[in-house]
Amino acid sequence: LGKNSALAAVGIAGVLAGAWLLVYSGTYIASAFGISDAVIGLTIIAVGTSLPELVTSVVAAMKRKPDIAVGNVVGSNIFNALFVLGIASLVAPIPVLGMLTEMAIMVMLSAVLVPFVARKGKVTRLQGAILLAAYALFVASVMPFS
Repeated sequence: LGKNSALAAVGIAGVLAGAWLLVYSGTYIASAFGISDAVIGLTIIAVGTSLPELVTSVVAAMKRKPDIAVGNVVGSNIFNALFVLGIASLVAPIPVLGMLTEMAIMVMLSAVLVPFVARKGKVTRLQGAILLAAYALFVASVMPFS
């Protein structure tokens, strides 16, 4: 129990440090290139804050624990969209009018998962590649507006 607790603490610290380094150094570099805050938030910050979910889901997939991998991603997104946005909005109102297109794209791409999972009950490598390509297209589409 002590060894596993220590390993978990080291793992959490590593993920937190890596996410912090990614977010702050990535934001600094992107700002130096004149990339807008919205694009930075939709890409660099999103990746940095999602690293714990990525690591957890990859490890769960490697250990053949698909329920943990999918539950982690779905639960994290619901938590971020509702709880985190709700708490942040209590602190100060958050204008989202300029982000309606991005939100609509998020909803549409989330809906793409339903037929993927409904057909065979899993997300295949090809479907994963399609999801990654969709994200790349999304990033490419928001970059011109920076």
